[in-house]
Amino acid sequence: MDLKKIVLIVAALAAAAVTFRLPSAAAQNAAAGGSQQLGGGFERFIPDAAGETAWVLKGTMAKFLADQMIEIVSLFAQSHERQVGDLKIEVERVVFNTRTNDATAEGERVTVRREGMVLTGRGIVWNPKSKTIRVMEDVKVLIKEQGNLGLFPL
Repeated sequence: MDLKKIVLIVAALAAAAVTFRLPSAAAQNAAAGGSQQLGGGFERFIPDAAGETAWVLKGTMAKFLADQMIEIVSLFAQSHERQVGDLKIEVERVVFNTRTNDATAEGERVTVRREGMVLTGRGIVWNPKSKTIRVMEDVKVLIKEQGNLGLFPL
């Protein structure tokens, strides 16, 4: 894979994962081929409007499945936005739709961490634009108390 294709894939991932605009037409055309992929791991820093790091995305592989659909393997996303706070999302395999800006993972194990809380479950619908994360089943929430003791609601 040539360097230009890799740059287009990384640009598409960056635009898709946390910003509210769609990737460039060139990136969408690269996705249409369905066989493009970025392996060997990647890390992407997504800036906010002021140029500060808003999100850090890491994964082991990204692959275009079809037009406007990107599969990301071993996704780790961490927010540095003040409004969102320190939020970490881990999903083994997620599909991102560049048209709707939604990430979904049916049946995949998901962990969402925030200060004082850990949420786990299976399946996720993540919409960065509306800043919502919905875990679909087997949802468990651990609330950490003072001294790092855990409170698990029954």
